[in-house]
Amino acid sequence: MAQGLGAAQAVQAALELAARKDIPLEDWLVAMRAFGRFERPVAGFRTEKLTLLADGKPEETEVVLFIPTSLDPAKPAPLICAFHGTGGRGKEMAEMWRGIAEG
Repeated sequence: MAQGLGAAQAVQAALELAARKDIPLEDWLVAMRAFGRFERPVAGFRTEKLTLLADGKPEETEVVLFIPTSLDPAKPAPLICAFHGTGGRGKEMAEMWRGIAEG
């Protein structure tokens, strides 16, 4: 989330940026490609540990990633983020969205 913005303001800022007509889509793609070339990741599920801020305090957590077999790193691809509530498990959420991710 953009620093200092609440969730609604961050969404509004993203929508405004996406709606800009003065920057052609090709320019956005060129900027994205400037991040570098990416290797094709291994398809399937994997778990990563990372630190998130919860109530302003760092908290280590696990995130579950699913890489579809159809992913082509040379092409833009959607990103699905699914969040569970307290007591849920990320693997269960990832499995629920697997069919959509495979396209």
